[in-house]
This record gives sequence, C-alpha cells and structure tokens, in this order.
Amino acid sequence: MSHKVLAPCNCPKVIFTSGKTVVPVTEWLIERKFNIGLADKTVRADADHLVHWLNFCESEKIDYLSEPTTFTIERYRDEALARLSNESCDLYLSSICRFYWWCQNNTSYCSNMIGWPNKADNTDFNIIVKKPSKGGSDFVIPFLKGSVQKPMKYIPKAHEIRALNDYLAREVQNQKDNSVGEFLSIRNLLMVRWATEAALRSQELIFLQISDLPRVDNFNTSMSEVYIHRGTKYGKHRKVTVSKSLIKATWDYIEYERDDVISSIWKKRGDIDNVFINAGNRSLKPRMSKNTFYTVLTSFNPKITPHALRRFGLTRFAARLIKIERIIRRKSNDLKQIDVRHVEQALRLQAGHQSVTTTIKRYVDYALAVDLDEDEMQSVATRIEELEWELENLKSRERASRDLREFI
Repeated sequence: MSHKVLAPCNCPKVIFTSGKTVVPVTEWLIERKFNIGLADKTVRADADHLVHWLNFCESEKIDYLSEPTTFTIERYRDEALARLSNESCDLYLSSICRFYWWCQNNTSYCSNMIGWPNKADNTDFNIIVKKPSKGGSDFVIPFLKGSVQKPMKYIPKAHEIRALNDYLAREVQNQKDNSVGEFLSIRNLLMVRWATEAALRSQELIFLQISDLPRVDNFNTSMSEVYIHRGTKYGKHRKVTVSKSLIKATWDYIEYERDDVISSIWKKRGDIDNVFINAGNRSLKPRMSKNTFYTVLTSFNPKITPHALRRFGLTRFAARLIKIERIIRRKSNDLKQIDVRHVEQALRLQAGHQSVTTTIKRYVDYALAVDLDEDEMQSVATRIEELEWELENLKSRERASRDLREFI
C-alpha cells in the first residue's frame, strides 16, 4: 500500500492510497507547522521526504516504526537517493531522523529508535547518531551524504593470509638453530590464527596465559569460548568463540615446542604463564612485547599489522554469521531476510565493544558486500572447520528459537 501527500490549505497530511491517514507522520507535520511555526514549503518538503521513506520501507517489507536501522537508512541513501545532490539527499535524511526523534520522545508510537550509545543504561538504538556539542541541535547525523567519512582501513584478503602463513612457515630456514626456527615458525603461525580467528588485539595475544585456555577434554562441541581479561582495551573483559582445533593446536604447542624452549633457554626464570614467549635471544625476557609480533608481520608486508589481522578476523566472523542467517532463511542473497542486528550484536561481543558502533556496522556492511572468499574454502581442513562452525551456530540459533517459543 503506497503513500502520498494531501495538501489542504492549512497543513499537509500523509495518507495511504486507501485514504486512511498515516497518523504518526501527520501528527509530526502538525507539530512542525503549528507548534514550531515552520514555513509551509518546509513542512511540505518534510511530508514529501517521509512519503518517499515510507514507500521505501514498504518495498523492503519492514515496519517503519520499529525495524529500520542505520544500515537501512544508509542503504536507502545509497540506493533510493543515489541520483540526488548531496544537499538534497541530506534534507531527506534529516527529515527522517527528526521524525523519529520527535516520535520517540513525544509519543508512544516507537521507542529506542534513534540515539547514541549510553554507558549508563546500556540502551541499544536502531539508528545511531552522535551526541551534539553544547548548544547545538538535538543530535548530529553521521551518515549524511555530505559528511566526510573515513575510508575503511586495510583488511587483508584470504590469499594474503595464506601467503603470510607460507612466509612464516619458512622461519625455520632463517635460524642457525633449527629447533629455535621450528619453534618460532609454529608460535608465529599460531599467533596469526588467534588474531584472525578470535580477533584478539596484539596486547591481548601477548598477555594470554595458559590458565585462560579450556582443556580440550572439557568440551564436546567443535567450538569453545575463551575468557579474555588480560591486556584488554580499557580493561573490558569478554568471551570469544574459537574452534576446538585452535585450542588443540595451542595445547600441542604448549606441551611440545614451548616446553622445549623453556627447558633449554628459560629454565632459570621460574614459572612462565604466558602462552606466547620469546626464543632465540637470551638477552630478552621470556614474555614477548607487542612490537615483536608487529615486526614479524610487517617484515612480510608493511600493511599487515596485528590490527589488520584483527580486522580480517572480525570481517570473516561477520561473513560466517551472515552465511548462517542465509541458511536459516533459505533465501540466498536476499538481504532483507538477514537479521543484521543479530550479526551486529554477535560481532560486538566477539570484538569486545560495549555497543554496536559505526566500526562494527562497517565490518558487517563489508562482509555483506564481499561474503566469504571462495579461495578460503580450498583446503579440506579449512572447509571442515567451516562446516563445524556453521553446525554449532545453527544448533545455537535453533536452541534460542525454541527457548523463545516456550517463553511465549
């Protein structure tokens, strides 16, 4: 059912083609016209903008009072408003955001639709705007077309990660002592896996301790959670989801290569708790510095830093979740059916962000655009890991759905 504007002499109103008034929008127009006292042409423009937006929401089969998100509006901007100038496009976006702000704060038609992250009450808003400076407007819209947005930072491709792993595997050839070279090769490859699979920051990697790891015998599924609470940003703790194969590989490294290095180099240093340690230079301390891992990576490619690996890991995590959503809906490439908010929330937890920030949304948008690299599926071992990951997540979503039905 499409919408249109009627323009009686006193104030425009928005109606369905059936003639029924779209009450929330029309009430807002009345507020703009009579209580605020805006000019007729301004209110009429607002009406036109809202009709255009409502028709877009209808074409997407979403409820305009509860379901639109920042992603929805950004897609509306890029698709439905693509031919407009930046100035005209921003007028549409401003009308939409002002409507939701008024509707949320002055009526019961909608709630938690628009706002900025608030650490005090942990409220999640659908449409994320910025808090204004003192004396400014009610909010600042960060996704205006005329706004200058920072470009997406470098995210390595799957083939670049494979090339990095090949380079690190040759570390044994660069050391006079083959045992040290073998240790460094296995350690560095394992650190890359933790950075790309668990999306750990470099400091979190360096501070990871043996006691943080679950024993392989203690879980029956192919996935496990690891509690990250050392070296975290702002001291925030979180649980990350990793594969059983990564946990097993880490324990194998601890019990063999790491143990040999401690026995031969660091035996006099007492107990060493850190998973990843130095070797090959007795003047160093056992515990690594974050610069060591940075140097290892950038010696291969200056653009591949520890944080670039984290960005790769978060994007791949989002892409896997999106794939699960598509399997659940059984409608491939139908973006309207994907529960983007579920993906964003799951990615937020994995990344250790307190709220769904613009950064998280951009990772999800990027993952939606590129999907998983087919090259990533070439090896049998990787494909098995992918299938195990998908199976565990499908089981988890099914359990959550069943619990919700029982609650209702």
